[in-house]
Amino acid sequence: MAAAGTQTTLTVQAVRNKRGKISRVELLLQVQVVSPGHGLPTGAVTYFRKGLPFRTVGLSGGKAELTLKAKKALRKPFTVRYDGEGNFNASTSSTVVLTRKSLKTLARPLIAFFGGA
Repeated sequence: MAAAGTQTTLTVQAVRNKRGKISRVELLLQVQVVSPGHGLPTGAVTYFRKGLPFRTVGLSGGKAELTLKAKKALRKPFTVRYDGEGNFNASTSSTVVLTRKSLKTLARPLIAFFGGA
């Protein structure tokens, strides 16, 4: 039986602190099996920053997450590689480069909660 193809997708979410400033960046990865394959990819992925291996994170439910301080993510190209495992082939995400403008666009809205009587 041939190994199933995979598709690796990297998305980014910027998170604001209580003062509304972007404080951290979540690099969210999903590895999906390409049809006609099936199953849930397992193993680990490697996050690359500026083309160099940065961190390795285990997959859980076909997903992985890496959180960084916003300053450490700015203007640096990120890609993620899934090396494949068992019945699944390797795949690599597209490159993402974060700017101040893109982080503001990606930031979750600031929600204020007010207590009342």
